[in-house]
Amino acid sequence: MPLESLVRTALGMRVAVWRSHGPGPAVVCLHGAGVSSRELLPFVRAMGVTHDAWSLDLPGFGRSEKPRAPLTLTALADAVAGWVAESGLQRPCLLGGSFGCQVAVDVAARHPGAAGALVLVGPTVDARARNPARLVGQWLRNSVRESPACCRSTRPTTSTPGRARCWPVSASRCATGSRTSCPTWPCPPWWCGAARTGW
Repeated sequence: MPLESLVRTALGMRVAVWRSHGPGPAVVCLHGAGVSSRELLPFVRAMGVTHDAWSLDLPGFGRSEKPRAPLTLTALADAVAGWVAESGLQRPCLLGGSFGCQVAVDVAARHPGAAGALVLVGPTVDARARNPARLVGQWLRNSVRESPACCRSTRPTTSTPGRARCWPVSASRCATGSRTSCPTWPCPPWWCGAARTGW
């Protein structure tokens, strides 16, 4: 399916999105920290055959507007919930990758009408690794398993947010794990890649 590039507004900020408009229900993909929606575009293309697939650049990342101050996890989740409302999507499935899982969880926990289901791929952060040094160690350990094609597709966007924008996001990652809000989720989650305990 061809990709459509759009810009919508959420909480007064321009949010850039990619869409592959398939016949099924909507799935909104949320990228990890330090990258952009580009890391999920191959998936969005494939999923667009059967679903209305979206991938958005969180505010401050990729092609989306850069707020004056970097946004925290809570502010990013509010922006996603606002974007879902502005787009007229009815309780889409939120698919988060890495830090995108925490954003999806926060949307579901605090904005009950914004998500119909969650798919959490490689959720962060392991409860035993909630400090910057351990996060860097995990990233280094896991990066050797990444496909070279994945590295090439994200390289142009990894510097987009800049170090100043990544630090508040990393602090948000350390503050809470994806499962912290489990009892308050109003929609069913599906977990992928959480092989270790303590999430």
